[in-house]
Amino acid sequence: FRIELKQIRLKELPEVTDEFAQDLGDFKNLEELRAEIRKTIFHERESAAAGDAKNAIIEKLVAAHDFAVPEVYVDQQVQNTVEGQLRNLAGQGVDVSKLKLDWNQLRASQADRARKDVRASLILDKIASAEAIFATKDEVDAELSRISRQQREPIAALRMKFEKDGTLGRIYSHIRTEKTLALLFEQAAKTAPATQSN
Repeated sequence: FRIELKQIRLKELPEVTDEFAQDLGDFKNLEELRAEIRKTIFHERESAAAGDAKNAIIEKLVAAHDFAVPEVYVDQQVQNTVEGQLRNLAGQGVDVSKLKLDWNQLRASQADRARKDVRASLILDKIASAEAIFATKDEVDAELSRISRQQREPIAALRMKFEKDGTLGRIYSHIRTEKTLALLFEQAAKTAPATQSN
C-alpha cells in the first residue's frame, strides 16, 4: 500500500475557565457550572435509587400476593413488551419488517416476567382504587405535550391518534401507576426508620 499524508489534525480541548462556563449556558463562572453538574449528578443518583426502591416494593407486593392471572392478560403483556422493543429497534434504524419473530418462542421466553408484570399491575390498580388515586386531565395533557415536543407533532393530531390506538388509555394508566408507586414509596420511607430501630 502506498499512502499519501494530506493532513494531520490535533484535537485541542478548551481551557476550563469562567468564559468556558459562560459559553455552555447561563452560568456566571466555573463554580456555578460545577455546582450545576454536581446537582444534576445528585438528582440522577437520587432518581435511580428511588426507581430501585419502587421496583423492590413491586417485587415484595407480587411475592406476597400469589394469584392466578388470565392468560389473555399475559399474552397482551408479552405483545406490549415485544411491540415496545420493536419500536426501540425501529428508532435505532433497524428495519423491523425483516425480523422473523416466532411468537410461540417469544411467549415462552417472556411469559414468567409478563405474568409478574400483570400481577403487579392488578395489585397496583387495586391499591389505586382503594386510595382514590387517578390521573388528572392536566397530568395527561402535560404528558401529551411532552410527547408532542419530542415527536414534533401537533398535540391535537397526537391526541386523536392516541385515542384511536389506545395509547391515551395507557398514558392515563401509567400516570396513575406512578402516583400509586409514589404513595407506596412515601409510606415505605416513613416506616423504614421505625422498622430499622427495632
